[in-house]
Amino acid sequence: MSSINLSLAFRLTTSLPSAQEHADALWQVAQLLKRYGLPEHQWHPPADTPQASIALQAFEPSGASPALVDAALQAEKDSPNALVGNWRSLGVWNGLEKGGAAAFDLTLSTMPGSPCTLTLQTKSLPSLDRLEALIELLRELISTWPWPVTMASIGPARYFAMHQVFKDRLGAGWILYLPQIIAEDALPASTSIFPVSRAETQLGTLIVSVCDELFDVRNPAHIQAANAIEVSLADLDLLPLHTAL
Repeated sequence: MSSINLSLAFRLTTSLPSAQEHADALWQVAQLLKRYGLPEHQWHPPADTPQASIALQAFEPSGASPALVDAALQAEKDSPNALVGNWRSLGVWNGLEKGGAAAFDLTLSTMPGSPCTLTLQTKSLPSLDRLEALIELLRELISTWPWPVTMASIGPARYFAMHQVFKDRLGAGWILYLPQIIAEDALPASTSIFPVSRAETQLGTLIVSVCDELFDVRNPAHIQAANAIEVSLADLDLLPLHTAL
């Protein structure tokens, strides 16, 4: 899987954060990504054209750049009236469109039935084409995230669109995080689990469907492994509905 699709969902416990707070949350993610060959100065904020975007930097050493905060403010101005004060989306990219491309965005919402999401997409980025690196990244993201994480997953978009068992529930993909303590013997024998903790307290569990190679949606054995996890979790009443996030 040379393309990484990471998704993390959470709910706000307060009102919609300010544009500055929104941009600074993206800066926090950028700090974690530096160790994977994605330095903070190579991220760019939204703009009218790709060329205009590349001319700007999204982050400074101490936080979000004025250009990124301005983009957050503009995003709110451009939103329909019903969304102002209740919803805002902001993202950055590294200026590449093919090999080595990366982008992440953060959507914040206080609207019922609309969870907040952080998504990260990369293409042919060797530093994140390793299970160990992805587990490390997810652990860091979840344990340091300022709001309680309700789920996180990594896997090909095609798997979630075409191959997961339950269309109304979460799919396992390659890696699935749930905010519960799950015993390894409750899942299929080929599954591996990794705890996620903060300050000695376990927050939840990472569930990995394929451990010895990159997850490949073209491999029937990989699809079968992920499907088996979904069925086991559903039998335990641990596989949430999308509407419950």
